[in-house]
Amino acid sequence: MLPVYDVDRIVFASSLAIHIIIASITIGMPFAIGTSSGTIVAVEMYALFPKFMQIVSNTAIISLYIEILAFFMESLFVVIYFYSFKKI
Repeated sequence: MLPVYDVDRIVFASSLAIHIIIASITIGMPFAIGTSSGTIVAVEMYALFPKFMQIVSNTAIISLYIEILAFFMESLFVVIYFYSFKKI
């Protein structure tokens, strides 16, 4: 039987792999799948690896800001697409 932290790591690895695949496929399409899977990955990273995220936030904060900017841009374009679908 696996310890709990190994199960958490397996779940995180699978959700990250699914997010990478989904985000790569839907990058040019206005779907919210990449946004929701990215949110799941972010919550898992902060919950499962708090010390690692503290180190990342101290050393590589620019890349984290770029990821957050991409997340908000994707969310913004999804909202614009859904609310202006009939006008386009």
